[in-house]
Amino acid sequence: MKQIEERFNHQYKYPWTFLNDEPFTKEFIEQTAKWASGGVAHGLVPPAQWSVPDHIDKHHMQKALENMGKKKILYGDSLPYRHMCRFQSGFFWRHELVAKYDYYWRVEPDTGFFCDIE
Repeated sequence: MKQIEERFNHQYKYPWTFLNDEPFTKEFIEQTAKWASGGVAHGLVPPAQWSVPDHIDKHHMQKALENMGKKKILYGDSLPYRHMCRFQSGFFWRHELVAKYDYYWRVEPDTGFFCDIE
């Protein structure tokens, strides 16, 4: 976040929106507010959007996860990763804190920006 602020957002002051499946810590909220040149919003993802849907055969799903883990497929046996992918591909843009925007830039952890972005 600091790097994106330094390389890009300090010029434009776009707001930041953070979503998580569990409440953010007070420290996280304070730190992100301190780093942001624009506003900051923090929201929760509803449990129904970060879980296994009721219509999924959980036994079959568990066997598939184990099989992908044995095959060493990247994130293949990670249920939290599956929850994140499901949320990002269908629910993210509908979240009340994101729905108000026409465009957004999703920032991934450990992404690096080494020059200014005009």
